Amino acid sequence: DRGASYCVNWSDIITHQYYYFYIDAKDGHMSWASYSGVELSDAPLAEPGRIEEQIPVLSERAEKFMREEMRETCDEMYVSYLLCQDGKAERQVSFYLTEEDGSAWEVTYLWDGTLTEIDEKKDFPGKENGKAVELWNGEEYTEVREVFRKIR
Repeated sequence: DRGASYCVNWSDIITHQYYYFYIDAKDGHMSWASYSGVELSDAPLAEPGRIEEQIPVLSERAEKFMREEMRETCDEMYVSYLLCQDGKAERQVSFYLTEEDGSAWEVTYLWDGTLTEIDEKKDFPGKENGKAVELWNGEEYTEVREVFRKIR
């Protein structure tokens, strides 16, 4: 479902860490990568104070990673996460680093700073601040709100 790309998988059977790299078949650049060594469902929710504390730290980490490891720079940066009714944030936070051509890189972290995914978006995603989202927790749906805002 990722178009004309090759998928390279690497797994460490001792630590149960899995890595997936999608390579564009046309020009050979890495179009998507993920790390699944940490089960997202086991990651803790973020308390309200932790959310605002971690956003600047993780956004700087995302920008540094893109600049130093991926050799990509960005024009603007946005943050996106899901906020529960009790004020806690769902298990991960995404940063969108936009480029002049309208594309964006999505860099996703757990709140503890674990990098879980890097994804190249051809078109900047149509996120909406305050949008209601229903999540299935294995027993029932719960409603959360999407937080989406520009941070730089």
